[in-house]
Amino acid sequence: DGGHQATNITLTITTLSAEEMWLTVNPISGSINPFESETINVTCDGTEIPEGVYNGTVNITSNDWNNQSITIPVVFTVNEETPTTIEIPLSTGWNWFSVNIENDDMTLNTVLATVGANAEMIKNQNSFSMYYDGFGWYSGNGLDEIDVTSMFMIKTNANSDISFDGYPVDYLNSPIQLTIEWNWISYLPQVSNGINEALYSIQPLGEFIKNQSSFANYYEEFGWYSGNGLNTMEPGDGYMLKMTSSTYLVYGSPPLTKADIEEISELNWSVNPHQYEHNMAITAELAEGNQLAVFVDDEVRGVTEATYFPLTDSYTANLMVYGNDGEDLTFRVYQSETEVELEVLDHLTFAVNGIVGNDIDPVLLRLLTTPSEYSLSQNYPNPFNPVTTINYDLPYESNVTISVYNIMGQLVTELVSSTLQSAGYHQVQWDGTNFSGESVSSGVYIYSIQTNDFNSVKKMLLMK
Repeated sequence: DGGHQATNITLTITTLSAEEMWLTVNPISGSINPFESETINVTCDGTEIPEGVYNGTVNITSNDWNNQSITIPVVFTVNEETPTTIEIPLSTGWNWFSVNIENDDMTLNTVLATVGANAEMIKNQNSFSMYYDGFGWYSGNGLDEIDVTSMFMIKTNANSDISFDGYPVDYLNSPIQLTIEWNWISYLPQVSNGINEALYSIQPLGEFIKNQSSFANYYEEFGWYSGNGLNTMEPGDGYMLKMTSSTYLVYGSPPLTKADIEEISELNWSVNPHQYEHNMAITAELAEGNQLAVFVDDEVRGVTEATYFPLTDSYTANLMVYGNDGEDLTFRVYQSETEVELEVLDHLTFAVNGIVGNDIDPVLLRLLTTPSEYSLSQNYPNPFNPVTTINYDLPYESNVTISVYNIMGQLVTELVSSTLQSAGYHQVQWDGTNFSGESVSSGVYIYSIQTNDFNSVKKMLLMK
């Protein structure tokens, strides 16, 4: 410019007066080659100044004799932080949670004040604290405050809520340090985000993530995939993240996007995850439309349905399992089309935070298409109101009668009446009515199965 195109232009950049200490520029000096440009970043630090509109100036001096001094006005609006309240519902038993607001007092007694004596204990990845009625929280190994970057597990003896006032965490400037293997992490933004967007800053170093009820695996050149509901990360939720390498997680890059949540169809079984402290993940091959459940003895410990995995053009079951180390796990498959339950030959052993199979290499479960012996299972749910399910196994084609009696031995109804049925796994439901379709009263009832070669009787409890 002005005959100086062949000469470098040297710049010195300052704010106009010492009073404008809240205004900074970067860089403060430099050189510009002919036909090039330089970006100048102007930053306003509003932490020490009241709310309002502020006018400042940036002065640029150079050796360009046509433009030796340039003054640029800048205007910033400073708004005070707005306090907010988080509400996190807690169910009786174990709850995974995290906090994404903070204030000057983050002690357990303050943050968890609304939980009170409904709480028993809380733990993070490294330490724990116990609640004592009339005293409050006490930890002998360091868990005295809530760290907003951490997930916590809290055990309660009644339904409750965490209600806490504070200011939103500056998540863009709050990196979460991650180490190889497992990390208990929080979710810091104030709105939910799709899992691939939320974890963008760590990809492809993440391997596996789970919350209390679902999980997702990371697949190279595909991203995060969940077949059981972990498609978004949510405020208030807590997560366990498994890493292949150490790094930092920074939420908010790219910008937050709301993910669509797929509808989950009605499942044949149910489980309450709050009853259990530990979980593990199993991914198995499963036909489209079918459901998979895992049991310890006759207690349901997890249930899911087959979902489509596009990377391999196949269907898999992502099953979250709840239990304790060493428990023997058995499985059943529910065929939705035929409404038949099938036993699975294979057993597995529960391992805390275990991961068995993935959607590319799922576990293959072998179905027992024909039972080896007659069996009448305990009804479920039990107690029930108003409907319960009764499973029974037939190793051979049989004439079957299934009857319900009251405690006096009087016949209430017949669910199956001398019907020829094929060998296999069968089930029937009772809706708490008699032969006339009238609802019966609460109480203990007896159900029985009769075939040519097998008889068995069990009790069930109807509670209204």
